[in-house]
Amino acid sequence: SYIVEEDGRVFFKDETEMATAVDEKEDVLEHIRSLCSLRDTVYELIDIQGMYNATDDVIREKQQELKVKYDAVVSKYGIINSRANSRIFGEDESYYLLSSLEILDDDGKVSSLADIFTKRTVMPVKNVTKADSAHDALIISLKMKGQVDLQYMSELLGRDISEIIDELSG
Repeated sequence: SYIVEEDGRVFFKDETEMATAVDEKEDVLEHIRSLCSLRDTVYELIDIQGMYNATDDVIREKQQELKVKYDAVVSKYGIINSRANSRIFGEDESYYLLSSLEILDDDGKVSSLADIFTKRTVMPVKNVTKADSAHDALIISLKMKGQVDLQYMSELLGRDISEIIDELSG
């Protein structure tokens, strides 16, 4: 992934987590910086949408910021899905996230933009703190933890693990 330092220097961090300075002409570096800024705004919007206290106004403001940055990139460098952008930014692990901002027609032209520009696409995860039955606790454990976590189920129910096992077995 590309990293842009506060001073504008651009680095590329590979899968070994080693960051190396990008040695390109200034126009290429500016192109990368623009795509990084767009990428970072997408991630910020996703994070904001995932917050319970995020108001519609805050989300709408970040969506507008995303649209302004997207329009600036497209007006200067072409659509995200262009060969030029793919060549410049294709190695970044977020390139496909950026390319998903555009809905393409059969001719490869942008027919519309993704819902993230106008709709809430991420709903906050509700932190569950209580369950009414061992069966409910089991379902919550599977959804929240991806596995049967008896200790977590015990905390949700306020009961011993042995009682939970007995209830689920019977």
